[in-house]
Amino acid sequence: IEGLSLKTNFGMDFKTSYNTRFQPNYAIFKPTWGDDEMIHKITQVDGTADEITGQKKLWGTKDTRTLALSFQFDYVRSFGDHNVSAILLGNGFQQIKDGEYHNTTNANLGFDLSYNLAHKYYVQFDLAMPHSSKLAPRHRNALSPSLTLGWNMARESFLDGSIFDDLLLSVSLSSLNEDIDISNYYLYTGTWKADGYQYQWHDGYQMGKT
Repeated sequence: IEGLSLKTNFGMDFKTSYNTRFQPNYAIFKPTWGDDEMIHKITQVDGTADEITGQKKLWGTKDTRTLALSFQFDYVRSFGDHNVSAILLGNGFQQIKDGEYHNTTNANLGFDLSYNLAHKYYVQFDLAMPHSSKLAPRHRNALSPSLTLGWNMARESFLDGSIFDDLLLSVSLSSLNEDIDISNYYLYTGTWKADGYQYQWHDGYQMGKT
């Protein structure tokens, strides 16, 4: 199909962090002081000696795995004075961390349709559908439409010979949905205990108390 193209990206990232140290043994010496407040003798404590074992101690190990995938279809064609372009895209990633119960996920779909007549009159329609696992089931997808109208007045005959070679007037209307201000998962779930103690999820997030 003339004017149609496809772009894809796939990424993997594996990160490990940890603390480490060697634990060699050292000889311990005990001084013997004289009446003149001087050290007269130094004796090695029994059972102690300089020893380099080469053994390491590891602690605080953390593993983070991230997978990401995106695709984008582009369509661009011109039919005389009629210019059309369209974009369909999707992207998502998932991040898995040791010790955290819920994986960090993000997924989005997007669509863009643009049309202009002789680069004078413009219409652009955009539609996004973000997905959020922070929200309750059956409420995790939302549509975010946007419409833009434009008029390049410099293309009109009444501005021929003027100082303007490009003068665009545009107006847009959008309805956006996002979860940026939602701080954590499971906030939609009211989990309580009758005895008044706090209830905790596996990763330690505290839901509240009576």
